This record gives sequence, structure tokens and C-alpha cells, in this order.
Amino acid sequence: MKHKRLPEWRTKVIFRQILSAIEYCHRNKIIHRDMKLENVIKANADPDCNLIKIVDFGIAGLACGNQSEVTNAGSLNYLPPEIFNHRNVRAGPPLDIWAMGCLLYAMLVGS
Repeated sequence: MKHKRLPEWRTKVIFRQILSAIEYCHRNKIIHRDMKLENVIKANADPDCNLIKIVDFGIAGLACGNQSEVTNAGSLNYLPPEIFNHRNVRAGPPLDIWAMGCLLYAMLVGS
């Protein structure tokens, strides 16, 4: 966040790691539900390091088909429209995928 807009090459390196981590979670039926820039941190203090970690699984949930948890949890700027329309409030991969799109936008545009 303090870098504002990231160069495309750096965004690509970081976003690929985010995709890989969330894919692993989804394969194991875990939904983060609170993907946002604040929950993507650098692995160490080296300014040139591009290794990241995803943190804050405090409101994470399980995705179990029709048995998924009903949710409206998450950060407002990263919630998909169906949550606000009350059409689909099941905790599932689409929640994280929408939020990752918001993350990608924020990294490339800087806002």
C-alpha cells in the first residue's frame, strides 16, 4: 500500500503468488473471505524481496457445496455485488476471486 501503484512486472510476481495461495486454499475447501491489500504482507524486510504471505484467516470459512456458511463478512471495498443485493451470500470461492480482482486493480492503479 505504501508503494501506491506497482510496476506491472512486480504486480505480476506478487499476484501470481496470491493466485497460487488462494488456489491451494480453495482446493482444500477453505475460503479466506477477507482478501485485501492489508492481508498480503512481504515475507521479509528486504525492499527488493517480492515474496509474500497471506495473513488473517480469522474469518475464513469452509466451502462445502450447498452446506457452505452464509456470510456477509469481509471488507466493504472487496465484497462482490451479490452480497449487497442479498442474492448469494454463501461463503464460496467467488468471494475470494472477486476480492483478488479488486487487489489486482489496486496494485496496478494505486487506489
